[in-house]
Amino acid sequence: MRLLQGEKLEDKARYELAALIASMHLRSDTMRQQYAGFEARTLTGMTQMMFSNDGAWAKFVERQAR
Repeated sequence: MRLLQGEKLEDKARYELAALIASMHLRSDTMRQQYAGFEARTLTGMTQMMFSNDGAWAKFVERQAR
C-alpha cells in the first residue's frame, strides 16, 4: 500500500516485492518451460565454448584442480 501512496520502499520491502513478482512470474508452466530451455541452451553454449578453446579449457581444468 505504501508503494501506491508514492512512498519509497525500504530495502527489505523492495526485496520482498521483487521476490513476490519473480515467483508469480515463474508460476506458470509456460514460463518454467521457457526458463528451463534457456538454461539448457546457455549451459550447452558455455560448454561448447569451453571445449573448443584450448585456453579456456586449460583455465577450467586449473580451477577445478584447486
